[in-house]
Amino acid sequence: MGVISISIPDDLLAAFDNFLEENQFSSRSDGIRSAIQAFISLTEEYATLQGEHAFSAGYVLEDQSEVWEKFEAFLDEFNIFVKNVHSYKLGDRRIYLVFAIGYVGDILKMHNQLSSVKTVSVSFLRNII
Repeated sequence: MGVISISIPDDLLAAFDNFLEENQFSSRSDGIRSAIQAFISLTEEYATLQGEHAFSAGYVLEDQSEVWEKFEAFLDEFNIFVKNVHSYKLGDRRIYLVFAIGYVGDILKMHNQLSSVKTVSVSFLRNII
Protein backbone atom coordinates (compact mmCIF):
# COMPACT_ATOMS: atom_id res chain seq x y z
CA MET A 1 0.00 0.00 0.00
CA GLY A 2 1.32 3.45 -0.92
CA VAL A 3 1.91 6.26 1.57
CA ILE A 4 1.00 9.93 1.06
CA SER A 5 2.23 12.72 3.32
CA ILE A 6 0.34 16.03 3.22
CA SER A 7 0.38 19.32 5.09
CA ILE A 8 -2.90 21.09 5.84
CA PRO A 9 -3.82 24.10 7.99
CA ASP A 10 -4.54 23.34 11.65
CA ASP A 11 -8.17 24.49 11.43
CA LEU A 12 -8.84 22.18 8.48
CA LEU A 13 -7.20 19.28 10.30
CA ALA A 14 -9.35 19.94 13.38
CA ALA A 15 -12.50 20.03 11.22
CA PHE A 16 -11.41 16.81 9.50
CA ASP A 17 -10.77 15.09 12.85
CA ASN A 18 -14.22 16.18 14.07
CA PHE A 19 -15.78 14.81 10.88
CA LEU A 20 -13.96 11.50 11.30
CA GLU A 21 -15.14 11.16 14.88
CA GLU A 22 -18.75 12.09 14.08
CA ASN A 23 -18.83 9.61 11.19
CA GLN A 24 -17.02 6.85 13.09
CA PHE A 25 -13.99 6.49 10.84
CA SER A 26 -11.34 4.35 12.51
CA SER A 27 -8.43 6.55 11.41
CA ARG A 28 -7.37 9.57 9.38
CA SER A 29 -6.13 7.15 6.72
CA ASP A 30 -9.61 5.64 6.36
CA GLY A 31 -11.08 9.12 6.02
CA ILE A 32 -8.53 10.17 3.41
CA ARG A 33 -9.11 6.96 1.42
CA SER A 34 -12.86 7.59 1.51
CA ALA A 35 -12.38 11.21 0.39
CA ILE A 36 -10.13 10.16 -2.49
CA GLN A 37 -12.66 7.54 -3.61
CA ALA A 38 -15.49 10.12 -3.48
CA PHE A 39 -13.36 12.61 -5.46
CA ILE A 40 -12.58 10.02 -8.14
CA SER A 41 -16.24 8.96 -8.39
CA LEU A 42 -17.40 12.56 -8.75
CA THR A 43 -14.71 13.29 -11.34
CA GLU A 44 -15.68 10.20 -13.34
CA GLU A 45 -19.37 11.17 -13.11
CA TYR A 46 -18.65 14.65 -14.46
CA ALA A 47 -16.52 13.17 -17.25
CA THR A 48 -19.57 11.27 -18.56
CA LEU A 49 -21.79 14.36 -18.76
CA GLN A 50 -22.50 15.70 -22.23
CA GLY A 51 -23.96 19.03 -23.32
CA GLU A 52 -24.94 21.89 -21.07
CA HIS A 53 -25.82 21.37 -17.43
CA ALA A 54 -26.92 23.49 -14.50
CA PHE A 55 -24.62 23.64 -11.47
CA SER A 56 -24.74 25.18 -8.04
CA ALA A 57 -21.54 26.09 -6.28
CA GLY A 58 -20.66 27.58 -2.93
CA TYR A 59 -17.55 29.27 -1.61
CA VAL A 60 -16.61 30.54 1.86
CA LEU A 61 -13.96 33.27 2.08
CA GLU A 62 -12.35 35.12 4.95
CA ASP A 63 -13.66 38.63 5.54
CA GLN A 64 -11.10 40.60 3.51
CA SER A 65 -12.27 43.06 0.88
CA GLU A 66 -9.20 42.58 -1.35
CA VAL A 67 -9.94 38.85 -1.49
CA TRP A 68 -13.60 39.53 -2.33
CA GLU A 69 -12.49 41.81 -5.16
CA LYS A 70 -10.22 39.11 -6.63
CA PHE A 71 -12.96 36.49 -6.26
CA GLU A 72 -15.55 38.75 -7.90
CA ALA A 73 -13.11 39.55 -10.73
CA PHE A 74 -12.86 35.79 -11.42
CA LEU A 75 -16.66 35.58 -11.37
CA ASP A 76 -16.77 38.35 -13.98
CA GLU A 77 -14.40 36.36 -16.21
CA PHE A 78 -16.97 33.57 -16.27
CA ASN A 79 -20.07 35.76 -16.69
CA ILE A 80 -21.12 33.77 -19.76
CA PHE A 81 -21.79 30.77 -17.45
CA VAL A 82 -22.71 32.47 -14.18
CA LYS A 83 -26.43 33.18 -14.11
CA ASN A 84 -26.91 34.25 -10.50
CA VAL A 85 -24.73 35.01 -7.46
CA HIS A 86 -25.79 35.57 -3.88
CA SER A 87 -23.31 36.88 -1.36
CA TYR A 88 -23.81 36.79 2.41
CA LYS A 89 -21.70 38.05 5.29
CA LEU A 90 -21.64 35.64 8.22
CA GLY A 91 -19.42 36.61 11.12
CA ASP A 92 -15.89 37.05 9.82
CA ARG A 93 -16.59 35.26 6.55
CA ARG A 94 -18.32 35.88 3.26
CA ILE A 95 -20.36 33.16 1.57
CA TYR A 96 -20.97 33.12 -2.19
CA LEU A 97 -23.65 30.90 -3.71
CA VAL A 98 -23.34 30.65 -7.49
CA PHE A 99 -25.74 29.26 -10.08
CA ALA A 100 -24.13 28.50 -13.46
CA ILE A 101 -25.13 26.86 -16.73
CA GLY A 102 -22.63 25.54 -19.24
CA TYR A 103 -20.54 22.68 -20.48
CA VAL A 104 -18.95 20.60 -17.73
CA GLY A 105 -15.35 21.37 -18.72
CA ASP A 106 -16.03 25.10 -18.65
CA ILE A 107 -17.82 24.92 -15.30
CA LEU A 108 -15.01 22.82 -13.78
CA LYS A 109 -12.46 25.35 -15.02
CA MET A 110 -14.49 28.14 -13.40
CA HIS A 111 -14.84 26.18 -10.15
CA ASN A 112 -11.11 25.40 -9.98
CA GLN A 113 -10.23 29.06 -10.56
CA LEU A 114 -12.69 30.28 -7.92
CA SER A 115 -11.53 27.63 -5.44
CA SER A 116 -7.92 28.75 -5.89
CA VAL A 117 -8.52 32.20 -4.42
CA LYS A 118 -6.23 32.55 -1.40
CA THR A 119 -8.71 32.40 1.48
CA VAL A 120 -11.40 30.08 0.08
CA SER A 121 -11.82 27.67 2.97
CA VAL A 122 -14.81 25.70 1.71
CA SER A 123 -16.06 25.09 -1.79
CA PHE A 124 -18.50 22.71 -3.43
CA LEU A 125 -19.85 22.10 -6.90
CA ARG A 126 -23.06 20.16 -7.58
CA ASN A 127 -24.60 19.11 -10.86
CA ILE A 128 -28.29 19.99 -10.72
CA ILE A 129 -29.54 18.89 -14.14
